[in-house]
Amino acid sequence: MEERARIDDKLAIDKSENFQSRQAYPTALGEEWSRVNPGHKLSATGDEYLRQMDISLAALDGNKTANGTVGSS
Repeated sequence: MEERARIDDKLAIDKSENFQSRQAYPTALGEEWSRVNPGHKLSATGDEYLRQMDISLAALDGNKTANGTVGSS
């Protein structure tokens, strides 16, 4: 029982670290995008969440497309 609790605790930590790492990518991408596109409406201060949401949705759409075409020729 103790071993199971130890494993569960380690998995919870790993998932948290993985999530934090994955969240850093759209944040960094959004910051760079705003630096390069300062005149765009999503580059305005305070739109960080909207910008990150758009990036995340685009990534999800790309994953869905890739998953639907993998292995097809």
